[in-house]
Amino acid sequence: MHAQRPRKNSRMFHRLFAYFEERTVSVIEIELVLPIARNDWLRPQIDAKLASLDLSNPVHAELYRLVTLSHDLLETVDQGRYRTGPDWSDLDPWLRRALAYFVKANDAIPDHFADGFDDDHREFKQLETKLGGMLDHFAVWRRRHPRPRP
Repeated sequence: MHAQRPRKNSRMFHRLFAYFEERTVSVIEIELVLPIARNDWLRPQIDAKLASLDLSNPVHAELYRLVTLSHDLLETVDQGRYRTGPDWSDLDPWLRRALAYFVKANDAIPDHFADGFDDDHREFKQLETKLGGMLDHFAVWRRRHPRPRP
């Protein structure tokens, strides 16, 4: 029996699909992120999806970092422990959108596909661009200010 090699057409198809994909999130899903986070329902959903990532895959490893950092940013800002700039009201919906997209069950590429988290990764790369250096600044701040224990 011969081992099957990945098809070149498959990669080209996925790149083409990525160009045209629509990563949709409803306004209601975005608005629900904060109340769900405040009730401690968001973290278990995020942790369950993060557990399915293959951290030896660079895309998955970076997605893990971005999702974890973004969720911590949302919680820390909501608790009033991290001060944001005056443009936070414009950035906050993008952060909640990315988190809502990550926990969404039916996203553009189903997560059980080999490249199923590529769309989630693109969503968080877009968020990283929108936030500019804020995520990097927050990462440094977070190392100096560990999360309070419950």
